[in-house]
Amino acid sequence: MKRMREKDIPAFVQEVAATGCDICAIGAGLYVLGDVDVPRGKRRGLYKKLREIDARYGSRDHPRHTR
Repeated sequence: MKRMREKDIPAFVQEVAATGCDICAIGAGLYVLGDVDVPRGKRRGLYKKLREIDARYGSRDHPRHTR
C-alpha cells in the first residue's frame, strides 16, 4: 500500500481544501475530512474527488500514530 510522505502533507491539505471540504483536527492525533453543509446533490461528486485524492497520496496512519 502506498504511504503518504511527511513532505506531501501540505499539498494533501491544499487539495482537500480546494474541494470545499474542511479538515478538522480532533485532539492531538485525529482529524476528519468533510463538511456537513454540502448539499445532498453535490456529495457524490465530492466523495469521488476525496477518494481520488486519498488514492493519490496513500495511507496517512503512520505519521499520525508516531507523534
